[in-house]
Amino acid sequence: MVNTGYISFIVETGGGFDAQGNPIAATKTPSDYFACNIKPVVNKYESYVEGQYKQAAYSIVIDNSIIPDTIDVDSITEVQLIDLSANYLGIYQVQSRYHSALMSNIKVVV
Repeated sequence: MVNTGYISFIVETGGGFDAQGNPIAATKTPSDYFACNIKPVVNKYESYVEGQYKQAAYSIVIDNSIIPDTIDVDSITEVQLIDLSANYLGIYQVQSRYHSALMSNIKVVV
């Protein structure tokens, strides 16, 4: 796999309710950056996410073996992307994710 950028998973922790029943906001913390293959989505790839249709911007392939066990990729809802030239591409909402059965790769569409 050719690495064309870096991905950081935004992990939500905490949240819920305090002793009086008041809501507590979850904190969003970005993980370390991991090397990945970033490709722009050129075809029409729309998905229905949280009540809206969204057009995918990038397709990211990452080697599952470099992701630590503390990060549950299936529960991640947002990621940050940086290209190889250190240009910040932004924060994107995860639209779908696929686990490859034959290779140790995860494909994330944002």
